Amino acid sequence: MRNRRFDNISLSKQNIRMWYFMVFDIVGIALVYSLAILALKFTHVEAFDTRMAFMLLPAVIVLKIIVFYLSNLYKLILAHPGIDEVMRVFFAVIGSNVLVAIITLAIPRFEFIPEIYLIFTTFLEAIVIAFPRILKRIGNYLLRNRYQMYAKRTLLVGAGSGGKIVLNEILNNPSLMNQPIAFVDDDPDKIGRLMAGYKIYGPLARIPSLISTLHIQEVIICIANLNKQKYQDIINLIAEKPVKIKRLPRITELKKESVKPLIDVNVEDLLARDVVELDDEGINDFIEGKRVLVTGAGGSIGSELVRQIITYHPAEVILFDIYENGVYDLQMQLENEYHHMTEDIDINVLIGSVYNEKRVSRLFDATKPDLVFHAAAYKHVPLMEASAVEAVRTNVIGTYNICKVSCAYHVEKMVLVSSDKAVRPTNIMGATKRFAEKIIQYFDKGSETRFSAVRFGNVLGSNGSVVPLFKKQIQNGGPLTVTDKNIIRYFMTIPEAV
Repeated sequence: MRNRRFDNISLSKQNIRMWYFMVFDIVGIALVYSLAILALKFTHVEAFDTRMAFMLLPAVIVLKIIVFYLSNLYKLILAHPGIDEVMRVFFAVIGSNVLVAIITLAIPRFEFIPEIYLIFTTFLEAIVIAFPRILKRIGNYLLRNRYQMYAKRTLLVGAGSGGKIVLNEILNNPSLMNQPIAFVDDDPDKIGRLMAGYKIYGPLARIPSLISTLHIQEVIICIANLNKQKYQDIINLIAEKPVKIKRLPRITELKKESVKPLIDVNVEDLLARDVVELDDEGINDFIEGKRVLVTGAGGSIGSELVRQIITYHPAEVILFDIYENGVYDLQMQLENEYHHMTEDIDINVLIGSVYNEKRVSRLFDATKPDLVFHAAAYKHVPLMEASAVEAVRTNVIGTYNICKVSCAYHVEKMVLVSSDKAVRPTNIMGATKRFAEKIIQYFDKGSETRFSAVRFGNVLGSNGSVVPLFKKQIQNGGPLTVTDKNIIRYFMTIPEAV
């Protein structure tokens, strides 16, 4: 019923739009040919019957509207009209006038306008008919010029079909606030030529110098299906300069709902390698039909754990966290975006702290989990130096409580999310994580529950990682701060880590 109602609304809008253009076409045709008839009258063309011409004008209008309708002129999508739409209008007008000329020659009494004069009226009529159909684009052009001083000077990488798509989107969408300046491409046949009036520079190695000489503020990568190495090379070239980077979505991303025409370069694009894809058949056997508890479920790692766990069809997922806002946001996301996956899965959201042993015991008693992923922890190194007691209470005592209760309730397996900073720790956070690892090693020796730990390195985009910090520093105008200028960081993405 709901879909039918929306379909009816959509159809009514289409009908209103069709009638709007029909009325405009009728008025336009009447105006053009009235002017033509009057011009012929006052120029005293021999054997021209003005009265007969005006009498036949309504029939000509009806004939032309029928031709326009059969030419699908009233079904054109005019959100971003271009040369194709204008050419279709011209062909429809020419076709209708050819038909009028044929009728004039075939029917002696059908004396409208002399055939030779139809040639002159054709161009004026085509312009009048096309004008309302390109009015939106003209408005966008004027609006873009009005805000040109505020738009970002933009360099487009790739002068192929993707570049044309991006250019059209910029020209037709003033809200993007981009001012195209030029293209850059590696193709020697394109370098030095113009594309839609914009010069094509090259090769791509010139990107850093072009950014400087053309005063570029934003670069858009317009090549959708680049191989990983070439894409990384382009990113590295652009990253030499302080500009914002966007890109055209890949084909696989276009399948997603509400994908934007241009998207920011994401954290996965910063990897100088392909994202690792796992063979998940064994993971499915491990999780399917189980009750799974995730502590710290509202965090960046915990929430991604939950999103991936539900794809393996567990019987129940228990989200446990001390911070209500984070776990609430995850709950809403699961209900809105993953509802098709969670229809047969019980999602249980509970608030509490892992360092509260009684709360943890009640949690296990109520939910009886088969698997436990322990991601609840404090991980900010400088903050834990100043709040060492809290670090010990959550990272050490909290882990002890989870291990102890897991044994008591015969949990099948407990997995600790640890850190590479647990290796020869030099700070409080690392030391508490190493202590947590020692705890699970102790419990693993004399328990039915299997205990394991995974040490994460630098996880791109996780809460507290360096990438979000860099983003905030850039938004604030800099500077970027690093621990040491010679430091090398090795990253994995959140999905890889999970």
